[in-house]
Amino acid sequence: MASRGKHWRGDWSVAVRLQIKRRKQAVLDERSADLLAALDQTGSITLAARLLGISYRHAWLLLRETNASAGEPLTEAAVGGKRGGGTQLTEAGRSALRVFRDVQTAIRKSAAKTLQVVLQHQTDEQPTIHLFAAISLQEVIGELLAEYSLAYPTVSVRAIFGASNALADQILAGSPADVFVSASSDEIDRLVAAGMIRRGSRRILAQNGLAVVATIDMPTGARRPADLPKVSAKQFVVADPTCPLGHYTADYLQAAGVYDRLRPRLVQVDNSRAVLSALRDRKSAVGVIFGSDLGNASRLQTLFRVPLGKVEASYEGAILSSANSPKQAKSLLDFLAAREARACFQRCGFVA
Repeated sequence: MASRGKHWRGDWSVAVRLQIKRRKQAVLDERSADLLAALDQTGSITLAARLLGISYRHAWLLLRETNASAGEPLTEAAVGGKRGGGTQLTEAGRSALRVFRDVQTAIRKSAAKTLQVVLQHQTDEQPTIHLFAAISLQEVIGELLAEYSLAYPTVSVRAIFGASNALADQILAGSPADVFVSASSDEIDRLVAAGMIRRGSRRILAQNGLAVVATIDMPTGARRPADLPKVSAKQFVVADPTCPLGHYTADYLQAAGVYDRLRPRLVQVDNSRAVLSALRDRKSAVGVIFGSDLGNASRLQTLFRVPLGKVEASYEGAILSSANSPKQAKSLLDFLAAREARACFQRCGFVA
């Protein structure tokens, strides 16, 4: 029996486009969902349009069309705030965007899995790429790998997530890895010093900032680092300084002159996701997380975001010199650095 995937060409791919309708009229598609996400991130039509590379008029007309099709406002004018106003999503808008993203991710993952099953009887053995990635990238990498699988269905990717320093330790100890994406260039530097990174393969994929959050029921007026020592929180949850988030957090709090005053109440946990978990399990606590993790902080209140100019976490990817499939490893890293991937990073709260 002939192999189904025998004649599948490397330059073929599958695209899945989602459209949500109301009364047979399109309300949300990828273009309008991206605009809502950018608007939710920036609070400004002008800034959202700039982020997406479209004109203000184009963005304004698209929002008007989306609101009209939805039958209720998905956006509204914002009063006051640091910018003196702007535009923000309504609760209906945030709910619609969440549903769209959840359905979009599920459909893409299902399509990618189905395509691989259909093509599983290959004439050649299917290569597997081992991707080691910072745990703060878990959601965005999940979305991107679904897209990658549609574009390269004959390549299997196994993703391993963890604190960047712990992943670098595993690679140094001999764990098989083809591509490494770290939340800190320091960890890539360690592997370079050990002769384990392919020359010329390092790429900056995205950037991230910090956000200070608190348990939802704790009254606080903190809006800047100088306010933090005055907060009545019993604990300040931070990542261990040996991992990138902990390192960025310690540097920021020390530069702000509050680290020593907070030290007696500091609780250190393993990585960025451990900070979120610890905060959900505590009462009267404050924590420092990556800005991109605000999407996972639904049961927490945001006190303030740290300006990117003060803390700038760079996510850098590189190919290991010991990669078993260097060609496929390069295709994966190129995919993660492409323009389409940057849009996905932006949707997930990163700066790309």
